[in-house]
Amino acid sequence: ASLLARRSSFDEADRLIEEATPILERLLGPAHHDTLEALAVRAEISLAQGRVDEAIATLDELVRRNVAGDQRLVARESEVRLRALGATGAAGERAAV
Repeated sequence: ASLLARRSSFDEADRLIEEATPILERLLGPAHHDTLEALAVRAEISLAQGRVDEAIATLDELVRRNVAGDQRLVARESEVRLRALGATGAAGERAAV
């Protein structure tokens, strides 16, 4: 799904990550690094598709589940959240014009 997202195949990436996430949750657990990584990818895909609120909700879930405090995920979550806030700000600026 990450590779597809990088190639801007967002619909296909979204479909794959939607299928993979529950499988990872079931097999590895909801707080496993790979499961959390899937949530990060899901947030990035949502953001790339302009679904900012969904991206932020997914990031909130990632933070809630990251009980081990994986710093790589914290950094990635922060970076995606900043991009989401930038998208929100840009949309607000366009609406004000």
